[in-house]
Amino acid sequence: ISVEEAIERLSRLLGSMPEWKSLAEYLPALDNPLARRSALAANFGATLELAKRGVVELRQEQAFAPIYLRSRSSEGE
Repeated sequence: ISVEEAIERLSRLLGSMPEWKSLAEYLPALDNPLARRSALAANFGATLELAKRGVVELRQEQAFAPIYLRSRSSEGE
C-alpha cells in the first residue's frame, strides 16, 4: 500500500464520520504481518497528510497510545 492509496482509502472511509475512531480500525484486513506493518505505516503517513490538509483531526492520549481520528467536518457537532 502506498501513502497515496492510503489517502484515497481513508478519504472514502472517513466521509463525514463524526465520532473518534482508532487508526487501527481503518487498516485493511491483511494476514501477512509484514504487509500489515506496511499498511499501518502508509495509513499513518496518510493520516498525517490528511491532518495537514485540514481534512481530519487527530487525538492521542499519551505517547505510544492508540491514535484516534475523525472527520474535520464533524467539528463542533
